Amino acid sequence: METTTNHPLYEKARAAQEQMQGSPYAHSRVYLTPAEVAGLLRERLKREFPTTKFSVKRHCYSGGSSIDVRWAEGPLLQEVERVADGYSFARFDSSIDLKTYTSHWLLENGSLVFASTPGTAASGGYHPALDNPAPTAAAVKVGGGPDHVFCHRAVSGPAHCHVDHDRLPYGGPCPACGSPARRGEVY
Repeated sequence: METTTNHPLYEKARAAQEQMQGSPYAHSRVYLTPAEVAGLLRERLKREFPTTKFSVKRHCYSGGSSIDVRWAEGPLLQEVERVADGYSFARFDSSIDLKTYTSHWLLENGSLVFASTPGTAASGGYHPALDNPAPTAAAVKVGGGPDHVFCHRAVSGPAHCHVDHDRLPYGGPCPACGSPARRGEVY
């Protein structure tokens, strides 16, 4: 019989959830710190892009917190953003200048899956309220974490790229290396 071990952060969140059972806070989410979420993101990036070394740093400030992900070469910015966006716990609707918070489901393996957001539509904004059911019966609803995750890719330059960067459309990234097109005339 094969036994699987759950992620330590999942075990901690599950224990906190069980402590809340029967209390007035039973419907609440378990709070994850930005440092804990940064650790989960670091593990996920290592699984998704095993040959790339990432720097994952958290920043806490009076208005919230964020995570900065940095790397050189390797995967394109959009590829990493696709993974990292799932680790943000806030959204901002600039049409009404309102920040809302999101919840996620923490799975046994330490993965995060989007759970819910109150949206801003009820306040006249454009973001609808969303509520996704738990993907598994054992999932734990979590909140807190960093407001945003910012990704920064360093590129050694177009000299290492086979695409002529002078011929790219203005402002568009190079499809091969991800660096921005040079400013100037488009041929």
